[in-house]
This record gives sequence, structure tokens and C-alpha cells, in this order.
Amino acid sequence: VSVLKREFVANYFKKMYNPSNYIVTIVGNADFRKVCNYLEKKLSSTNYFHKIVPIKKINKETVEERPGVDQAHFAFAIHAPLSTDPDYHVLEVLDAYLANGMSSRLFLEIREKRGLAYAVQSSIEAEKNYSHYNVYVGTTKKVIPEVKKIILEEFKKIKDMTPKDLAEAKERILGLHKISKEESVNVMNQLMFSELATQAEDYYKQEEKINAVTLENVKKLAQIKEFSTAAIVPKN
Repeated sequence: VSVLKREFVANYFKKMYNPSNYIVTIVGNADFRKVCNYLEKKLSSTNYFHKIVPIKKINKETVEERPGVDQAHFAFAIHAPLSTDPDYHVLEVLDAYLANGMSSRLFLEIREKRGLAYAVQSSIEAEKNYSHYNVYVGTTKKVIPEVKKIILEEFKKIKDMTPKDLAEAKERILGLHKISKEESVNVMNQLMFSELATQAEDYYKQEEKINAVTLENVKKLAQIKEFSTAAIVPKN
């Protein structure tokens, strides 16, 4: 950050932050016509369109030693369904069961049962042209191989997932979705993300799409063959 010059930042802002790249999201009792009139008067496009760089999928395993790091940080990731793919919602259900939250399989197995980590969490990063699913574990250097083994084993054990497990995973997703609706800023952000990822209307179809996920869908998606890992560990 310290090497960035003001001229570069200002030019980048003028080029990239223009109405052709904007999504305006408003939640509340607003006059749609007045909002549009205001935006049309205040904002003018530079007619610059950002060139989309083709994404090359790779799988590799890396380990980086760093001085001054006390704990090890381990990430396990797979290429995942795009946000426009019906299997994206299958991934949400798989994640709710496997790694998202303190009741997930990986949290219970890695932290609660074996005490191998202080943090176990997951994330789905998906849009129209890229997607990956990541499991992060904050642990120690010596147990990383064991943690990796457990993650792979838990993916395989998805074949034993029951209808009850499926129902509980769906209930958790939909429950969190309903809670998030209580704050208008959450609704605004989620509508904005939905428009970026697919279309804003999909936000209102969340329950329908999650309920449509079947047990076989989840079991099939969990049959991973390729993955990547990255670890940052203390330098002795």
C-alpha cells in the first residue's frame, strides 16, 4: 500500500469506478423514479468497460514458512459450482453439514473431538465466472498432515449422510437467511450480491432452491477428485 502514488489511485478510480460498473441497491420506502432521476443527473459514464481476464483453473499444494508466526494456517480448497449453476445451492447444503458452524462435521471432529485446532471455518466464493470452496483450519505445524487427512475422510463420509442430516443442514441455512432479513442493510447487501452473482430476484427464491436439494445431489457433489492446499507455518 505504501508504494501506491496518488496519481495512480486517482486515475484508477476514474477509470474503474464509473456507472457502467455500478449496481445501486436501495432497501426501504423509496421513490424509484426520484432515485433514478437523481442517479442519471449525478452520474455520467466514462464508457470504460473492464476487460475480464480468463480464469485458469489449477490445483497445487504450497507451504510457506514465515518468521514471527506462532500458529499454522491451513487452507483446503476445491473448484466449485458457479453461482449460476444449480449445484451452487447443493454446495451450500454440503457446507452447512460439513464445515460451516460449530455443529459441523469438521468442527466437531478436528476441534472438539481431537483438539487439533483453535479455528475451523469455511467459505464459498462464487460468481458468474469463478467459484471456489475453502476450508480454513488454524492449527499447529506438526498436525497439518493429520488435519488434511481428516478433511479428505469427512468428504468421503458424506456418502453416509442421512435424510435427518440433510433436513438439519437445510434448516440451518434457511434459519440464518430469515434472521439476516431482520436488518435492512443485510437485505441490501444480499440483493446486491445476488445481482452480481446471478440476478437480484434469486434472493427471494432461496428457500425454494435450498428445499429442492436432494440427498443424492449432496453425496454426488462431495465426491471430489482434485483439490488445492496452502499452509503458512512458523519458520523455526
